Amino acid sequence: MGLRAPPLLRAVRAARRRRGLQLTRTTSSQAPVFDRELKLRHRARAAAEDAAGVAYLREAAAARVVGRLRDVAAREEKKTALDLGCGAGHLRAALEADAVDGDVAGGIATLAQCDAAPEAVAACASRAPAAGFATTAVVADEERPLPFDDASFDAVLSSGSLHWVNDLPGALREVRRVLRPDGVFIGALAGAGTLGELQYCLAAAEEERTGGVAPRCSPAARLADCGQLLHQAGFRLITVDVERVQVDFGDAFLLLDDLQRMGEQHAPLAPAPLGRDALLAAAAAYQHMFPAAGDATALRASFEMTFLIGWAPDTNEPAPVRARGPG
Repeated sequence: MGLRAPPLLRAVRAARRRRGLQLTRTTSSQAPVFDRELKLRHRARAAAEDAAGVAYLREAAAARVVGRLRDVAAREEKKTALDLGCGAGHLRAALEADAVDGDVAGGIATLAQCDAAPEAVAACASRAPAAGFATTAVVADEERPLPFDDASFDAVLSSGSLHWVNDLPGALREVRRVLRPDGVFIGALAGAGTLGELQYCLAAAEEERTGGVAPRCSPAARLADCGQLLHQAGFRLITVDVERVQVDFGDAFLLLDDLQRMGEQHAPLAPAPLGRDALLAAAAAYQHMFPAAGDATALRASFEMTFLIGWAPDTNEPAPVRARGPG
């Protein structure tokens, strides 16, 4: 049974007006948003299956993080870096792919990889030695105090895991703690524009079929808040930018399957089952409303990558000049 276009469009407009569907995260409350244990099971499953063929988002994020590292970090030998939320080792692979004749981005000589999922750490540890730099792998949760001493790393890198952290401000404070003076943090996380088409179609179909709406996609940190979060964590020389990636799929179910296989499906604390009728309606709406460019038989999905760069203050950094009063 297909959707009638006029009611669907009215439902979409209503969904956009509903405050409960503004799937963004604010910095004022640290109440848990995600079921962390469920998300770790998602990560473990993705690591066990190696997410073959569906790791394109993590790979793209890792390549862009390494590119930014090469742009901003001076090349000095024997630097130590931390890959926070390493997953299956996409950042390590990006560093290897970027290196030319032993020239590793940022002068990295040792890369410590950590992830909350033991299966992901085991997958990283089982790989052959990296070309051009040493690696270690340990189990460590981004939501908890990291098992590293203060000022342990010249760089902390993260490519696609921090958007699943309940306490993002706390995680950034930990990153700042383990950075050496003048060390750099470069992170990539999903932005608020990710899967906007899917959000709208699920909301419209559910509201039309049931008269109510539950959040079906994970909230993301707002771009306007990211710089403030870095500043509150103690970073300086902050840069925040966004890149958008569009991926085409044959239908909505292929998109949902990819999200599940890469461990990026929703992990709410209070899941609300979506009925089969509403799901089929959402899939039909998606196909009708968001066709891929140049191919009406496929659909498009938008992914927004937010990149954060911040530097730990240098102990030799000049203190800011205090404003003088009158006279």
